[in-house]
Amino acid sequence: MEPVLDRRAWLLIWALTIVLAINIIDRQMMTLLAFAIGKDFQLSDSQIGLLGGIVFSAAYFVFSLPWGWLADRPGANRVWVISAALALWSGMTALCGVTQSFTQLVFARMGVAAGEAGCTAPSKALIADVVPTKRLAWAMSIFGLGMPLGVLVGRPMGGYLADNLGWRAAFLFVGLPGIACAVWLAFVFRKFGLNHRATAVDISKSALRTAMHQIMRSRTLIYITLGDIVMGALAMSAAFWGMMHFQRNLGMTAFAAGLWLGLLAGLSGIAGNLIGGWAADRFAARSAAHYMTPAILGMVIAAPLMFVAWASGTWWLAMLLLFLPYMADNLSVGGLSAAGQRLLSPSVRATATSMLGMVTMLLGPGLGVTLFGLASDMVHRHLSVTMQASLRYTLMGSALLYLVPALLYWLASRHIDGELMRFEDAPEFER
Repeated sequence: MEPVLDRRAWLLIWALTIVLAINIIDRQMMTLLAFAIGKDFQLSDSQIGLLGGIVFSAAYFVFSLPWGWLADRPGANRVWVISAALALWSGMTALCGVTQSFTQLVFARMGVAAGEAGCTAPSKALIADVVPTKRLAWAMSIFGLGMPLGVLVGRPMGGYLADNLGWRAAFLFVGLPGIACAVWLAFVFRKFGLNHRATAVDISKSALRTAMHQIMRSRTLIYITLGDIVMGALAMSAAFWGMMHFQRNLGMTAFAAGLWLGLLAGLSGIAGNLIGGWAADRFAARSAAHYMTPAILGMVIAAPLMFVAWASGTWWLAMLLLFLPYMADNLSVGGLSAAGQRLLSPSVRATATSMLGMVTMLLGPGLGVTLFGLASDMVHRHLSVTMQASLRYTLMGSALLYLVPALLYWLASRHIDGELMRFEDAPEFER
């Protein structure tokens, strides 16, 4: 039986959107503050890349599955699971501000990742439980607004704090309020979070096997995950190293770069989420293959425009050219999330989504940001160019790789209709 999308369900979705925004604000603090931290601790691009990439993603990888398992346990309260994760990552974000060495910062950053691993998968599983199928892409796109909203608020705020109070105060300022938000979420929305559907599965013995089976039998999920890995690596590298580019190459302060990039990424991301979610729901009514159409078009649009943007030597022209690529990056959110949730049974959605998310985070943003730093250092050494030039050339080269996820999402679109016909008739898919 399809759930009813009433006012209380919408309030829950918007509350989860706020939580995701806090997630993005806390996560991107390292992006915003990397330039100042690198100067303070005398770090190379490779070390900065470790902080922004594999250090975070390795911890995210380790803790994703336990959070998903907790959210899928019979009788578990998914709202409380999300609240506990929020309290953990917020506390660890604040702790980053009192570290005294690169090593200490590495462990604090891993703590942030350990908490943030418990946000997205339980939230998507919860939304899929309370939203009817015909509105699922739209609901997922509303939840996805947390990403551009977090950028819109976080980048200007983080840049201002970095310029005026220092990077340590910035971590403390953004981390501590999240703990209060976790308490609010846990008690205001506690009645929504109870997982009644998982009672049909023995979580301790078979949920992991069930989740893995449902992932591996679906070519759609495999192609989407491969596309997400590549797209995640490219998008996170553009965000992380793009901020560095505007400071190192174009002479902007942390506040100016954070303000303009925050406005750019935030407004374009909001537009992309809403347009992509609306289009996915509208056209997927004819064929579920259209869940992937906004993502495919977005990647094709992004590649040439980002290449030209990174080649530009003028900050305002580069930002104008980045508006459409940033919007295009977000066209995929609603449709791909809806497709993924529809291909998974309710009783293992959080577990399976965590499994996919941990792989995507480790191999995508994790390795992507780290390898980008290594590539920039290699270009600097082997081509005998300045650090400024090596960063620019590496950004330009990465822009052309956006065509790879476009191909992978197109391959996913070829299989989803047939798989939904087979899977959704199975007993475990009863809503």
